[in-house]
Amino acid sequence: MPRDFMADKALKGMPPLEKSPGNLVHMTNVTVQNMGQEDSKGVRTLHPFTQSLTSKDVESCVRLEEATFPPEQRCSREKFLYRFSKCGELCIGLFTSASPDSEANKLCTAATAGPVLTGEPDRKLVLLAHVIVTKTTNRVVKDEDMAIPEDGQEQSALNARLGHQEQGRTIALHSLAVVPEYQHMGLGKMLLKAYIQRIQASEVADQIALITYERLVPFYERQGFQNRGRSDVKFGGEAWINMVCPLQDWHDTHDSGDFT
Repeated sequence: MPRDFMADKALKGMPPLEKSPGNLVHMTNVTVQNMGQEDSKGVRTLHPFTQSLTSKDVESCVRLEEATFPPEQRCSREKFLYRFSKCGELCIGLFTSASPDSEANKLCTAATAGPVLTGEPDRKLVLLAHVIVTKTTNRVVKDEDMAIPEDGQEQSALNARLGHQEQGRTIALHSLAVVPEYQHMGLGKMLLKAYIQRIQASEVADQIALITYERLVPFYERQGFQNRGRSDVKFGGEAWINMVCPLQDWHDTHDSGDFT
């Protein structure tokens, strides 16, 4: 589920979405601006960049979920593998290149980080945040969107509506997570706005839908989401609220309000 995040500036210049497996991995530098006092831990020095997620990132994503969500609300390893295999080009991670003595190398995701392919074998590609999604034909997120088909059963009538629906025009946002050490410092909202911009520009969907806690509704409304009432999703044992962001008329409102 999306969490309680803050930011001031959306990423710009994010790569286009591509379906070809050979073009899933893109790197785009991120400029972090106007952080002010929120940058007390040196977010500017991270030089973060975005990259599409693949099966190689699963263990880091699992660790990130473990650090940010209660057990009953985490995305499982099996769900990560399924979602990356079906629509990895729609899922993105925010990474930093970490040296052995950097603060980022102490994060929960550093232990599973892969090497940076720059000729510097000691540097790691450390995951800071991720956006995990699928596509759905529903207008709001349903339990069937949260589920995945059983192995070998994707074509059965029972499983036909479970999980990713390639023909869908709604992006179901399942997880927006930031490592605890860098929450409330700008990365979460920055990544959310950037993702909305990316999907809007790519024209692969008409809207983005998510479910969230009632206390977070005002935050998502400031990012362009609309409250669609109580969700009937049973996932995680929470009373969720449906939020939908129509993409046709969305624009960056540059919300700077504090939200903790």
